[in-house]
Amino acid sequence: MSRPLFDKKEVESSNVKLQSFLKAVPYLTFSDTGLKNIAGRFGITLEELKEHIANFENENTGKGGQNA
Repeated sequence: MSRPLFDKKEVESSNVKLQSFLKAVPYLTFSDTGLKNIAGRFGITLEELKEHIANFENENTGKGGQNA
């Protein structure tokens, strides 16, 4: 039996790290190359990173932050 590419704890840890990163730099703008590098750092695709960013922005809009 083969082992999955990432186990559940690894994925959860990566998601926590990505959320922490987005909280640390929520208002910066990155080039496409920068976004590709960030996605690679977290072991996800560019599309997945963009989805995470969109979700993060939706969750944090109107909560007293700069996006309010």
